[in-house]
Amino acid sequence: MKLVGDPDGIQELKKMQSERKDYLKYIITEAKTNTDLSTTFSSSDGETKYKLVYDRMAQELRVEKM
Repeated sequence: MKLVGDPDGIQELKKMQSERKDYLKYIITEAKTNTDLSTTFSSSDGETKYKLVYDRMAQELRVEKM
């Protein structure tokens, strides 16, 4: 699956992969199964919020800064 969008948000997800893998799996599943195909998460410092959107047609996850 392709990951596109905000570079800072993508870095936060990569950091999450090494530090909080279970939570990363949870938010990906949440984005794929939520009625609007999206979920939100915060940066590790808690100051920046991001939206993770699943695009079924393109089979990709898009990260947007909120």
